Amino acid sequence: MSSNNSNFYNHLYLSKLRIYVYRWLASLFSAPIKTGLLLSYYQTDGRTFLADVAVVPCLRPLATQLRDLSSAEDTQATALDLSVAYSKLFLGVDAASHAMPVQSAYYSFENKSLAQRPMAQMNKILQALGLCPHADLHVPADHLSIELAVMAEFAQQLQDEDACPARQVLLDMQAAFLREHLLAWVTHFAQDVQRFDAHGFYSVLAQATHAWIAEDIEFLAASGARPSGSLDGFLEPAKSEGGKNTPLHE
Repeated sequence: MSSNNSNFYNHLYLSKLRIYVYRWLASLFSAPIKTGLLLSYYQTDGRTFLADVAVVPCLRPLATQLRDLSSAEDTQATALDLSVAYSKLFLGVDAASHAMPVQSAYYSFENKSLAQRPMAQMNKILQALGLCPHADLHVPADHLSIELAVMAEFAQQLQDEDACPARQVLLDMQAAFLREHLLAWVTHFAQDVQRFDAHGFYSVLAQATHAWIAEDIEFLAASGARPSGSLDGFLEPAKSEGGKNTPLHE
C-alpha cells in the first residue's frame, strides 16, 4: 500500500473511531467503574473494542490497563478500589488531594465571574445542540464528561454527511470547541490527577485523554479545520419548540 493510501485509510479509520473514543472517555469520567463494566472488558466484544482503540498509540496504555484490570482474580474488589480512587480524586472526598474534573475550577481563581463563564457557555452550547446531561448524571455543564460527550456528538454529525452539509462549519466549530474548552484546562487537570492518584488508573486515563485531545486538534487541522474563530460565532441560540432535549451518556 502506498504512503498516500495508508494515510487515507488511517484518516478514514480515525474519523470513525473518534466518535466512540470520545463517548468512551466521557463514560469513564462520568462515574466510577462498576464490576459489570469491568467484566465486560474481559468478554469478546470488550477485548475487541480495547484492541481497536489500542491502534491509536496515545490510547494504548489506557486500553492495556483496562484489559489487565478486567483480568484481575477478584474483579469486585478491583472495582471497589477504582470507586474509592474515583471518589477521592473527583468527588472531593479527600479535600487535600483531589482534582475536580470541571473547567470552571481551572479557569480563574481571582475573578469569580470569569470562573462561571465556562459553565454558562456550556449551558448555551447544550441548548443550541438540543442536548442535556443524562438525568442520573448530577454534574455541572462544564464537567469533563459533558465536554467529551459534546465532542462525540460533533464527531457523529461530521461522520453523517447527509445530516451535515456544512462540513467546513462543523470542522471549524469542533476545533474552536477544543481550543476554548478541553485544551484550555485538561493539561493542568491531567497534571493534578497524576500528582494525586494513588491508584494509578485515573492518572493513565487523564494522560490518555489529554494526549487524545491534542492529537484530535491535529486531526481536525489535517481535515481542513481553520485555526481561527470563536465558538460563539458558530452557535445559534436554540429555538424553543416545546420539545425535550436529547440526553447525553445514553
